[in-house]
Amino acid sequence: MKRKRKGSDYIGSSRSLLLLFSHPSTTATTTTTGHRIPLSPAAAAATSDRNQAFSHSEQEILNSFNGAAALTKSKNKMTTTMILLKDIVPSAQNNINTKFIVLEKGNATLEGQNKLCMALVADETAAVHVQLWGDECNAFEGGDIIQLTNGIFSYQRNHLVLRSGKRGKMEKVGEFTMAYVETPNMSEIHWIPDPMNTSKYIQHQVISVHSRIMGSTEDNPVSHLDQEIFHKFRDFMTGITKIDELGNVGSKQLSGFQQALEFIRRPPIDTNSILVGKIMEANGTDRVKSYVNSGCKKPNDSVKNVTNLCSCKRGLLNHISEAKVIINELEGLLGDVTSAIQSTHGKLSTFSDIEFGVELNDQAASDDLEEIVGFSHSQNTDCTNTEEKKSSDVTHFASLMAILYGMVKQDYLMQEKIVSALDLKVPSEELQSFCEMWSWRPFIDDDIMHQAWKLIP
Repeated sequence: MKRKRKGSDYIGSSRSLLLLFSHPSTTATTTTTGHRIPLSPAAAAATSDRNQAFSHSEQEILNSFNGAAALTKSKNKMTTTMILLKDIVPSAQNNINTKFIVLEKGNATLEGQNKLCMALVADETAAVHVQLWGDECNAFEGGDIIQLTNGIFSYQRNHLVLRSGKRGKMEKVGEFTMAYVETPNMSEIHWIPDPMNTSKYIQHQVISVHSRIMGSTEDNPVSHLDQEIFHKFRDFMTGITKIDELGNVGSKQLSGFQQALEFIRRPPIDTNSILVGKIMEANGTDRVKSYVNSGCKKPNDSVKNVTNLCSCKRGLLNHISEAKVIINELEGLLGDVTSAIQSTHGKLSTFSDIEFGVELNDQAASDDLEEIVGFSHSQNTDCTNTEEKKSSDVTHFASLMAILYGMVKQDYLMQEKIVSALDLKVPSEELQSFCEMWSWRPFIDDDIMHQAWKLIP
C-alpha cells in the first residue's frame, strides 16, 4: 500500500532543493527517503553553472542593498546641520550639532558612581563650557577636535554648559588643526526669555569676556575669577600703602603746624617774676633789653615760622585731596569685587548694605564696622594657618577689603575734620590732641592689617 505524502515531505524536498542551489560544489541530490544519489558529470556541471549564476545575482542584490544603505546614511549626514558656537542658544532640547576643539579640561570629580568634569572648548567664532560625563572625561584631552551630535545647551548646577546629555553623542574627529577664539564665551552671557517668544532666549548682557571657571593648571590652581579678585585685592593693598604714606607725611605736617603756631603765639617773658627781674638787672645790656621788648623772638625766626605755618596748612589740605582720591579708588575696587562675586555666586549682599560714608562720631559708623568684623569672623577671616592665608576664597578677600575700607575711610574722615579745624585760634591742648590722634590712628586695627598683608606673597 502506497503512503501518501504529507505536507512535511514537500517541505523537506524544498529544503533539499534550496540546499542544492546554495552550494556550488554539490554533486549529489537527496531523495525523499533521505538517500543521496550521485549526479552524472554533465548534470553536476550544469548544476554548478546554475549555482554560480545564482551567486552572482545574489551578490548584485547585496551590493545594491549596501549601496542604498550607504546613500541613505550619506543623505542623513548631509541633512545634519552643523552650527557655529556663536549661534548656540539655551534650550531644553537636544538639537545642537557642532564641532569644536578642547582648550582646557578641568579635574574630574565624582558624582555618585560617575565622573564629571568641565572643559573649555572653542571654534573660530566663540568659546563655551562643556560638561563631560562618565567615560567622556577619559576619552578627550586638550587639543582634541570633537564633533557633538544632538547636544544640549542648558543650565546645570547654576552653570550654563554644553553637553551631550542622554540623547547626544561626542566623538573625536581630529587633533589640533582647528582655528579658534576664546571670546566671546557663550557660557559667560546672561540670557533672558525673548519678549516676543518666551520659549526662546536672547542675549541680555555679557557677564565676563573670559571663562570664570576654567583657566586653572597644576601650577596655577586658581580660576580666572580668583585671579581677578586677587589682583583687585593686591591693587587695594597698594592703595592702603599710599594712604599710610600720606598719613605719615600728614603727621609731620601737623606737627610742623603745631610748632610754628606755638612759636608765633608764645607769650613774652614775665618781667613781673622776681627771679626774672633779678636776672634782667644783672644783665641789663641793650641787647637783652631789645630781645625782651621784641617778645623774646628774633625777626628771622618769626618770618620763618609764619612761612612754615602756611606751608604746613597747604600740605595738609593737599593731603586731604590726595587721600580722597585714593579712598575713591579703594571704594571702586571694593565695588568691582563685590559685583563680580555677586554675579557669580550671589554672595556679599551684606557689603552693599553697609554705608561707610558716615559722619565721624556717628554711632552708625561703629555699628557698621562691628557688623562687618562679625561677618568677617563668620567667614573665617582670622587666618592663622598658612594654607588659609594663601587660600583663593574670594569671599575672604572681599570681606577683608570691606573691613579695611571701613577703617581707612573713618581714619580719613577724622583727618579731614582735624584739618578743617586748624586755624590761629585753635587751643594748644586741642592741637596737641589732634597730633596724638593723627599718629595713633584709632580706627586702624593693626592685627587685621597684618592679616591682610600676609595674603600678599
